[in-house]
Amino acid sequence: MSTPSHIPGAGSDAGLVRGMVFNIQRYSIHDGPGVRTTVFLKGCPLRCRWCHNPESIDPRPQILRYPAKCIGCGGCRRACPLSSGYPEGEWAAGTVPGCLRCGRCAEACHAEALAPRGKEMAVDEVMAVVDRDAPYYAQSGGGATFSGGEPLRQPDFLRALLLSCRERGYHATVDTSGHVPWANFQKALGLVSLWLFDIKAIDPVRHLEMTGSDNGLILDNLRRLQADEAPIILRVPVVPGVNDAPADIEGLADIARRHPNVRRVDLLALNHLATAKYEGLGADYPMAGRPEPARRAMEAMAEALRASGVDAQASGGKNASNTPSDPG
Repeated sequence: MSTPSHIPGAGSDAGLVRGMVFNIQRYSIHDGPGVRTTVFLKGCPLRCRWCHNPESIDPRPQILRYPAKCIGCGGCRRACPLSSGYPEGEWAAGTVPGCLRCGRCAEACHAEALAPRGKEMAVDEVMAVVDRDAPYYAQSGGGATFSGGEPLRQPDFLRALLLSCRERGYHATVDTSGHVPWANFQKALGLVSLWLFDIKAIDPVRHLEMTGSDNGLILDNLRRLQADEAPIILRVPVVPGVNDAPADIEGLADIARRHPNVRRVDLLALNHLATAKYEGLGADYPMAGRPEPARRAMEAMAEALRASGVDAQASGGKNASNTPSDPG
């Protein structure tokens, strides 16, 4: 993927900046106010064990494989520019050494046994999709949300997208893990209407254990983000035994109170809906067997935060009949 050597401005060049996108979800209602289009950028510095988008971690294109759907037509092999170098039975889509990640095998798979994840797109291409629902943004107070992965891993691409939103008058939200150099944040300052800022765990040792990095950089960036005028909503994935103890709630309330831009804390219950994605990547789901939080426990955590003077809301969790609710 080409990366510009300059920070793009608001002129025509911004529309030509390219980045890696793995999904664009229209009519999203959980990623900021109103009706939104959420653009998912590929690449993430963290390795959260509960990640709902494992296909977002690798910054390069990938192929998810679902062998049960395969009808044996051979279209994928015929489309692959490398398959001729492998005897029958030794070639498998997206797995051979030196795979070009071109996605031709997935394009040829009419049975959807191969699912491409990751496409280089220009800003103008992305905004052409975002623009489709402009009337809904105007009516609902919605707009575009840039998520991932970690959108700030592609700072120039994100900046160009944000400039395009500003030109159109769209509300722009950025959903970030916070684990990037502060210089990446600086390229987005003044262009973001709302920050969705993830707090994975309060304890730095537990954070390191569950995400592969401690939370020092994340908390430092949250402190620096006070320089921006945009409000912040803290997002917390609630994982039993990781970040749901009273000390975790107290620490979270303290962080929220110490940062004036924080308007609310959103508690999001762990669920296992991403299991099939891990299977498609040929990987084990790290949280298999871990219980999901109960709905009543989620509400109790939100109430504890409110009692500490912090606005909070809870989404997801299992109800009394052990039926998962909408994870939000």
